[in-house]
Amino acid sequence: GQGGRGVYYEHGAVAAAARCATLIDAHRLPPNRYPLVQEFVRASGWGVSCLYWNGEKLASFTHRRLREKAPSGGTSTLRVSAHAQILEDAADTLLRSLRWHGLAMVEFKYDDATDEYWILEINPRVWGSIALPVHCGVDFPFWLYLCAVDRVDEARVLAAAAANNPIDRISRWLLGDTVQFLRAVAHGDLAQAWNVCFGVTADFWDDLAWDDPAAFLGECSNYLVQLGKIVFTPRA
Repeated sequence: GQGGRGVYYEHGAVAAAARCATLIDAHRLPPNRYPLVQEFVRASGWGVSCLYWNGEKLASFTHRRLREKAPSGGTSTLRVSAHAQILEDAADTLLRSLRWHGLAMVEFKYDDATDEYWILEINPRVWGSIALPVHCGVDFPFWLYLCAVDRVDEARVLAAAAANNPIDRISRWLLGDTVQFLRAVAHGDLAQAWNVCFGVTADFWDDLAWDDPAAFLGECSNYLVQLGKIVFTPRA
């Protein structure tokens, strides 16, 4: 799945076990595909994004999630550049121990009042919020390309020059927030709809750039196609 798809919340061990049994039976899951059970944690979502090459850290960037596309969690639609040394150290310890090679985002739940944190997962790919670090001068895609064509030293120099990236810069996934807005309106939650539109001013958009508007139009077209499949596909 992706984002918050396939995620369920249960109260207590008995309910969680029953849910797992249902999923295993419904999808005929082998043991190596059994559901992952995690403790529910009330804390902010954070991500430490990194580029490693043969176990060496070249660059990292930290952000905090401000809003997610679905109320139950998943893809963020609004996030802010931030700094949390305890999370950055934890991500570095983990990725170095794995001799990581390439891109990774280590996702956390973090309570900055108590400095408690929980590691959720490692995303070994380009992530949906990639526009925020790029706008802040941490150009992961370009530096990864340099490494891939044996220009690691050049990538290392550029990454070092951008190490002190700015914090408190906000990026918004425009289409994702549009979905949020429409969902709030459909449920009559006008306060939430107002908050999505006017609650926070973003410095950048993930998906709409005036020098490349076709990318946003393509994204919208893809969503419409997917919606059409859901609406017009006959039910079994």
